[in-house]
Amino acid sequence: MKTALMCRLTMFLALGAACDAAPMPVSYFFVNRSDYVANVAPPALAAMVRDYADAARRARVDVDITVYGYASARALVASVDASLLFFWDRVNLTYATASARRYATILSNVFRYAVLLARGGVYHDAKMRPGADALRSLVAYLERYDVVLEENPRREPGSRNRKFRNTNMAAARPGLAYFNATLASMAAKLAAAYARRPTADESRKVVFHLDSHTAFERVRRDGKHKMLMAYACGDEVPKPNCTDAADVSGVVDGESWVGRKWRLETAGDIAAAYNAKGHWSTAHERIFLDDARPPP
Repeated sequence: MKTALMCRLTMFLALGAACDAAPMPVSYFFVNRSDYVANVAPPALAAMVRDYADAARRARVDVDITVYGYASARALVASVDASLLFFWDRVNLTYATASARRYATILSNVFRYAVLLARGGVYHDAKMRPGADALRSLVAYLERYDVVLEENPRREPGSRNRKFRNTNMAAARPGLAYFNATLASMAAKLAAAYARRPTADESRKVVFHLDSHTAFERVRRDGKHKMLMAYACGDEVPKPNCTDAADVSGVVDGESWVGRKWRLETAGDIAAAYNAKGHWSTAHERIFLDDARPPP
């Protein structure tokens, strides 16, 4: 994925001047907590995107940053697999209470795989951004690998488990079988969950099983550990196939992948607001509606 010296910033409506070379797509997803069809980014998110654009200029990387709202994200998902809209339109976003809004994380998990399949480039959670050094390195890795994932920078004391981090960040070339299969797995999980009609108490468990670790199903080391990327060797008797290398990589169905600690920056104000008011683990309502929401 070749880059140029310009930086193009696109917010919601694909505005911005054309670039001489194709920029690297950077995709965010945001649902307004007051009105899910509102197409206005909060000031903290707009400021973070400006910081991202500044980092890209310093890194001499050409990026096309798009913040997708509810309607534009739904349209992109439909362009990839229209059958997913059956579930998208039934995820509970009722705005009578705060808790149901937290199930928007399901839409985020579907969207991130769809946008990586359709556009490639980089997906970030709305609270994450790379600095200039990390961005330069990320571009270099996308020229070597088809899929770039993130290793969790924290490891439990005494553990040899090197784990993926939930896809706060993932990058890829467009059109990969990898994310086509990931979306198919997510669709199957959504169908199974919807068929059970989970109660309010059961709904949080549904979110856990529909979390972003679906992206690791084809590359994780152990089926019992959803996030296991590799074992560290350490000083003790090494486990088979352990590695202490900075990167863990492999090939699946002819497509290459790598996991690496990217040392991303967190927008603390956005993360704090989400964890205080919006994390799905504190929701107390049913995850699915009986009837579909009208299209925006």
